[in-house]
Amino acid sequence: MNIRTLTIAALLTLSLSACGIKPGGVGSPAGEPDTFPRTYPNIETDPR
Repeated sequence: MNIRTLTIAALLTLSLSACGIKPGGVGSPAGEPDTFPRTYPNIETDPR
């Protein structure tokens, strides 16, 4: 393998790892209400 192949492989790996796939078990912080998933925009704070 040459340096070009390694660079391309590293860029592809980094781009795939940055896709932002969220885990299925997202929980709220301790003591906070569970708001996941929520609708957007938030009807209670929508400045219509």
